[in-house]
Amino acid sequence: MTRGLCTAAVALTSGEIKQLDDLPGAVNEVLEADGCSHLAGHPGSHAFEVQSQDVPGRELVTWWVVWDGPEQPDSTGYEIVALDSCEAEPEDGVQGMETCRLPADHLGEHRW
Repeated sequence: MTRGLCTAAVALTSGEIKQLDDLPGAVNEVLEADGCSHLAGHPGSHAFEVQSQDVPGRELVTWWVVWDGPEQPDSTGYEIVALDSCEAEPEDGVQGMETCRLPADHLGEHRW
């Protein structure tokens, strides 16, 4: 049985997007808005990966938007933080994802 994703979302400011796009070694083009990466009905904070940064001599740095509470917080209701990603791998037979793609130590189910 497959469940949908959480519908909570955040719109970043143009300044935040520029700051993330301009990080040295930035890997992705940052989207203006995105939704929570957790499965619907998850416990704990909402989160989505917003940027990855290739830093020489280190593993990839992953930047996340995280927030508690409302589905669509105001411009002060979220933060952008560097968090490790969950490295859990699906059991045999699960197609389409190599790792969970949520922050490390997340509450609730892995995403696959």
